[in-house]
Amino acid sequence: MNKNELVSAVADAASISKGDAQSAVDAVFSVITGELKKG
Repeated sequence: MNKNELVSAVADAASISKGDAQSAVDAVFSVITGELKKG
């Protein structure tokens, strides 16, 4: 599954727009990346 497929799946599962799902996925990845950088 690539990022676009994940966005579509989140949008469908949560009954939200793909734009809103994109924002949510980006936020999750940002938090995960930040935490991984901290160690």
